[in-house]
Amino acid sequence: MFQNEPVGARAMASYYMDALDWSYALGEDPTPFMVVCDAERCRQNEKIAAQNRALHRHLVGGRQYITSLATIENAVGTGADIVVQLHLDVEAAKFVEASGKVIRQSGPKTMVINLYMHWNQKMWRVIGDYLAD
Repeated sequence: MFQNEPVGARAMASYYMDALDWSYALGEDPTPFMVVCDAERCRQNEKIAAQNRALHRHLVGGRQYITSLATIENAVGTGADIVVQLHLDVEAAKFVEASGKVIRQSGPKTMVINLYMHWNQKMWRVIGDYLAD
């Protein structure tokens, strides 16, 4: 995370996804993933998480597991120094209210996400989070 090398970018990408997963799974404050993310999508996720907490809604299941990650390219023209591609297995999930009422649900799936990363002279930062598949 604190090395200006591809291994550091991959470590930050892994931390980011684990922190995001933890935040959604526990319905907790999104601070652990927000502290490393400058992407607009992170601000949107933060607002959604706050709304869900206020409405006493939470996720059941839906845990994300990284099955592989790799540095795939330099992202010329995007402001990123490196792109890390993550392959994820995601469990089936239900989004429920405190009463137990199911609001929505989804089956298990696999996802490929590209994290656009920027080195800020101290650590890697996520500046973009895009579905690749």
